[in-house]
Amino acid sequence: MLITAGTRNLMLDTPGSSLRKLVDELTGEGAEVLIAALPEAAERFGAELGDVRIGWLPLDVVAPTCDLAVHHGGATTAMTLVNAGVPQLIIPDNGYGKAVAEAVAGFGAALVVDRNRPQAGRSPDEVISAGCREILSDPRYAERTRTLAAQAATLPTPAEVLLELEALAAA
Repeated sequence: MLITAGTRNLMLDTPGSSLRKLVDELTGEGAEVLIAALPEAAERFGAELGDVRIGWLPLDVVAPTCDLAVHHGGATTAMTLVNAGVPQLIIPDNGYGKAVAEAVAGFGAALVVDRNRPQAGRSPDEVISAGCREILSDPRYAERTRTLAAQAATLPTPAEVLLELEALAAA
């Protein structure tokens, strides 16, 4: 399982962060956890996370080895994970991340946890942990992600789009 908050590492620095609880729960259930983070975050948090691998990780290389990714809703992160066929639990930290999260979740390839909308009787930590367990136990998330990856693979590349735009402009 991969956890990342992009280059901002908000999930690591937020007071009351559920990161430690999530890592403990997942590793307690036998999951291997990787945390993609800047070197400063690895230095600051590495010792408290035990055997968890934390630091700079090439997302496009690591993603295909993961069964689940938890992240902030960055478009590059989300699409790298989609292309690798990785289901996602997205905790958006802004409106843009929320739009990305809703699009991926709307296709059935992710779950979204909104920290600003608590669920009755459940803490955000519990909702995040339950979401991770749901994704890992229900193969439909992985199936939908693979379907989305196959559809994305049929789209034109940026270079192909540029050639088309140039042709249209020249006409």
